[in-house]
Amino acid sequence: MEVLNKKERIRAFLLFLLLFVVTIAMIVFTIFFDFQLPWQQNQLLKTENDQISVEFDFQQAYKQKMFKAKDLLDSMNLPGQNSYYMEQLVGSELIEMQKSIPEDSLLHDDMYDHIITLYTDMLEDKKTLRDLKDAELTISELKQNLEVYKIELESARSDLEVLEKLNRAK
Repeated sequence: MEVLNKKERIRAFLLFLLLFVVTIAMIVFTIFFDFQLPWQQNQLLKTENDQISVEFDFQQAYKQKMFKAKDLLDSMNLPGQNSYYMEQLVGSELIEMQKSIPEDSLLHDDMYDHIITLYTDMLEDKKTLRDLKDAELTISELKQNLEVYKIELESARSDLEVLEKLNRAK
């Protein structure tokens, strides 16, 4: 005895098998992406976190150098300081700050260059201020000398007038 609907059963079984394989493939595909994508995202986030950590460490070190340069600039014109030596120290600190800036890994590398430029301008302004302070002392000394010379000139004029009168009287 043979089954009457053998063709229909085989076709239904093959259709079931096809749908079963498609369903299992979709489940496997979904599970693959469910696990694979977070791993890739984790790798991407880890590299980004490492870059941020490097920049944060650089900023901490750069901040320390900035404060050191600022302290040197502040103490440059104090009385009893060798200002030329302090200028050299500030200059070497600024050069060290410039050399410490990484090439391509920073987000705002132009900001660090601007900070160095500002510190260089402050150093030049301190030099100019010191020179102008010396010029101010020189100007005050010259004004005092001018007053003394005016008094001496008036004295010499009065002596000249007396001598001319004596010379005429003879």
